[in-house]
Amino acid sequence: MGISKGADLALSMASFLQGVSAVACLNGCNANVQSQFHYRGSTMPGLGLCTDRIIIRESGVLNVRGCYEDPQAPENQACVVPVERASACFLFVVAKDDQVWDSEVYAREVEKQLLSHGRSHPKILTLPGAGHLLEPPYFPSCPASFLKFVGTSVEWGGRVGGPRHCAGEMLVPDQGVLPGEIGQGDMEAA
Repeated sequence: MGISKGADLALSMASFLQGVSAVACLNGCNANVQSQFHYRGSTMPGLGLCTDRIIIRESGVLNVRGCYEDPQAPENQACVVPVERASACFLFVVAKDDQVWDSEVYAREVEKQLLSHGRSHPKILTLPGAGHLLEPPYFPSCPASFLKFVGTSVEWGGRVGGPRHCAGEMLVPDQGVLPGEIGQGDMEAA
């Protein structure tokens, strides 16, 4: 399981390591993001971002949603994680108010990648009102916070109260998100 940058690492682990049977990606990207990924003598470049597209809110908080390069652009194909190599089942949890990137677009790109190689659909769970950080149910909402990597505060998104019910739906075992139960189809938590 991985969230944000950890999600693309989880995809990479499933693609390059044997024995990974299920992957849960929470608000992840389908490409290796920001830094190079090295494994057994090969290197996957990191997907870049364009700082000119950063929006600075009146509060000084940065919004980076439109800043990352398009992983589907020909010049960025080397960054895309080769998920078709994985034998794992996939669950993507995507927040509809993610202000870091469009997690659902990335999940749909993985879906296309898998289907084009004869693999089954991943399960995609959409969480309306949730932001990039998926807080546990009934925890305080965190729409923005300091990010050491950037050196300032970054906007995560999410409506106050929005993710509370949705995160609870994600954590309920009978929703079919346990490793042995990940299967076809999309879900939307209301």
